[in-house]
Amino acid sequence: MELQYTCVLFRQHIYNPRCNKLCYFLKASIQMVLHPTYAKEFMHMMKAKRKTALSSLKENDFQGIQTFIEEDICSVELNYRQMRRAAHSNEYQAFLCGSDQVWNGSWFLRNDAYFLKFAPKEKRIAWVPSFGMDHVAPYNCRRFARDIAAYRILSVREQSGVQIIKQLTNRDAVQLIDPVLLLTAQQWRQLYEAKTNLSLPSSPYVFFYFLNEPNTYVLQYLDWCIAKGWTIVAFASNYDCLKDKAHVVFQGGSPWNYLRLLDGATQVCSDSYHALAFSLLFHKNMYIFHRNYMHSSDQSERMVSIMKRLGILNRFIHQQLQPEAMDTPIPFEEIDVFLQEERTRAKQFLKNALEECETT
Repeated sequence: MELQYTCVLFRQHIYNPRCNKLCYFLKASIQMVLHPTYAKEFMHMMKAKRKTALSSLKENDFQGIQTFIEEDICSVELNYRQMRRAAHSNEYQAFLCGSDQVWNGSWFLRNDAYFLKFAPKEKRIAWVPSFGMDHVAPYNCRRFARDIAAYRILSVREQSGVQIIKQLTNRDAVQLIDPVLLLTAQQWRQLYEAKTNLSLPSSPYVFFYFLNEPNTYVLQYLDWCIAKGWTIVAFASNYDCLKDKAHVVFQGGSPWNYLRLLDGATQVCSDSYHALAFSLLFHKNMYIFHRNYMHSSDQSERMVSIMKRLGILNRFIHQQLQPEAMDTPIPFEEIDVFLQEERTRAKQFLKNALEECETT
């Protein structure tokens, strides 16, 4: 809105979910035939996806997400052919592709929409997409090189992503911060305060949000927090291992509830990149744990990358929590200065990119 553009999210419409599922398994089978060396790994990925995708969400979480999409996101639902027709019209000036792991380097089934293949090359902008890891798997290299090289303008989230793009395409990409960090803490607060009046716990609490079922050392950290008398607010993390613990409160709902609860917490405990991002904005004492993936590709790069840049890598817990990490203060004043400088740089990059597409 600052740049006076109207943004529209394209959501891919699926006419027949049953047919789509059959196509999914057919494409997976073809990839296993083409890459038999990796067939076992592909099977592990599919198993992990089925087990973890939305498994910890309750009905009110789904309702909150759906309401958020309908009320707060300007979007249209189109099939691929309709996307292509719209992209080649004069209605849209540019198309931005950018999201957490949208260019996942290990996932073996590619969605052409994630690479904006429906849009003319001169309209394609890579707006800080994430590979999620520090390399692209061999079975993806040729396709990634071809599809990324077709972009008019390239930016990326991680430094390793800059190197990946250079290796694949021999083109230079600009490293920029996650779009979430482009808004200040106050701007985010104004947004969620207008959307939710969820009551917060009256006593100090830990905001707990995990995309995968937590490991033993995470549960040990929770026991340490509970021993201090803190409540554990588990947001959309309805795991069985938490249900027998005292002082654990299960919460959920819309993304606005997520922000309000995280902002009100004494500490944040998570394996989520965006829990880290909002902890930086809201000045939260956070502990970001290595995610408990079920397959071989470690996808922590986007978290490690920014934590290295900010000098807080000690807050990334790969194994058991070290007591000294709890006593080291986080330099939030320095982080605020860094983020403000990066905001200015990112906004100027986007402004220039859009203007360049306008001249086409």
